[in-house]
Amino acid sequence: MSINSLLLMGAVAAAAYSASGKQTRTIGKQSHYTNRGEQNVNLAGVSELHKLMELANLSNPWKIFLETVVYNESKFNNLVGLGDIDMFPPWAQPNAKATKASRMREAQAAKAVYIRQEYLANCDHPEWKYSFGSGGWFGMLPASGVYAFKNTEYRCMDPWEVFSPAASLVMAIEFARRLMRRKGFTEYPTWANLRVGWGRPSSMGDEAALERIYPKFGQKLRALAHQENFMYGEVGKLPEYSPVALLDKLEMGRQ
Repeated sequence: MSINSLLLMGAVAAAAYSASGKQTRTIGKQSHYTNRGEQNVNLAGVSELHKLMELANLSNPWKIFLETVVYNESKFNNLVGLGDIDMFPPWAQPNAKATKASRMREAQAAKAVYIRQEYLANCDHPEWKYSFGSGGWFGMLPASGVYAFKNTEYRCMDPWEVFSPAASLVMAIEFARRLMRRKGFTEYPTWANLRVGWGRPSSMGDEAALERIYPKFGQKLRALAHQENFMYGEVGKLPEYSPVALLDKLEMGRQ
C-alpha cells in the first residue's frame, strides 16, 4: 500500500472519528483498567500520570497518546525497565522474565545513545548509569531522556531520573517534540506514525512499519477504552515551555 493510500485511509478514518465526538472524551476513569482483566496495571500510576498530564496542560489527544505509550511500556509502573539486571538501581524492578538477549540488546542500545551524546562524558555520572537499558513509565533510554535538558542547568541530570514520574513525563514530551521535527513524521503526521517513531525514529513514514503498528496500537487503544480510529488522526501541537519550568511545576504539583 502506498503512502498516498495510507494518507487517504487515515483521512477517512480520522473524519469518522471526529464525527463520532469521541476525541473529546475525558480519560482517567480507573474502571477502564479493571474491567478488562488487566491485573498487572498499576492503578496508583494511572492516577498520577493523569494528574501530571493535566498539570502539563496537555490536550486530550496528547493525553491519550502518552497513556497508550505508558500502558505498553510499563503498565503505569514507573519502576520497571528492561536491560542488564546487574546495572539497574537497587530499588528498580527490571524485567527478569525477558530473554537475556533482549535485555542485553536494550543495554547496548542505551550505551550507544550515551556515546552519541558526547557532552554527557563531562557530567559526574558514571557511564554504567546511562547504560543499564531503559526504564520508567515511557521505557526511556537514559541518555535519550536527559537530552531534554541538554541546554539547561539540568543538563547533567541523574540518568536514573527516567524512573521519576515528573521528569519522565517532561522527557517524553521533549522526545515527542524531537520526533515531530523529522521528515519521516512531517510527511505523514499521524498518531500512528509518531508511535512508530517512539520505537524506531528512522522508521517513521515507512509503509511496512505503519502496517505493523496499526494492529498493535489499536489493541492498546481498545484496552484503554479509546476509539481505535484515534491512531489515524493528525497530531496536534504541544504546549511551549521551558523543560526546567515544567519539571519544577510538576514536582510542585506532586507534593
